[in-house]
Amino acid sequence: MRSFSGMLLVITVALVSVTPLATGQTSVPMSFDGSYSAVSCAGPEGCVGAGLYGGTINGVKVGSGHAVAGMICDDYFDNITAGEHWTANGISAASLTASNIGSLTMFGNTMGSAAIKDYTEIAYLVSQMFFANPTPAQQAAISEAIWFISSGGSSNAGIPSTTELGYLTASLTAWGNGATLGQYGNLDIYNPTSGSPRPQEMWSLVAVPEGGAALSYLFLASLCCAGAMFVRSRRHPCPVESA
Repeated sequence: MRSFSGMLLVITVALVSVTPLATGQTSVPMSFDGSYSAVSCAGPEGCVGAGLYGGTINGVKVGSGHAVAGMICDDYFDNITAGEHWTANGISAASLTASNIGSLTMFGNTMGSAAIKDYTEIAYLVSQMFFANPTPAQQAAISEAIWFISSGGSSNAGIPSTTELGYLTASLTAWGNGATLGQYGNLDIYNPTSGSPRPQEMWSLVAVPEGGAALSYLFLASLCCAGAMFVRSRRHPCPVESA
């Protein structure tokens, strides 16, 4: 009996230890179909696609003509090409905290102590892209503002255009007025985990299942099963030979 109890304790501790690591993120397949809604010519690489990109997220088609208008790149210096497929860890923006943002996002570590502020500002701009009905020119400026934040001001030599500066100011004002990532639970972030060269980190409205849900279920099921075995062993002791 002591041996079984010890085994149950080991199983419980192991499952409790690993469950938080997976909670909140899920690996999803992604693809890019080559379409985008705007063009930005503000950065050192010349004119590049901006705004809302078309493709798939976890099998859901996004882009022009679909229920989800597209996906938004927050990463200027990595690139994707038409027809490219990759996998990414998807997580709700509202799930990000100071303790996990460094490991769950592409830029959280490099942003350091400013990561929560910077990602909140990006979330504000992403929300503007999806819901404020911006023109293609405004979409390009929003993308430039996002890239400016994620790259520490290096995506366009640190000199924002007037329109871009307006969006940067608006995002900073939103933060100053108390905006938090918790307000953006409808936005998911997709941090690439495969692909060479590295694909871009994306944002969209395609919710993905919580990554820890399955493991949490396994944990609870294992406890129930182990508990039932424990009770059974108490009710039905091993046979003893007759004298």
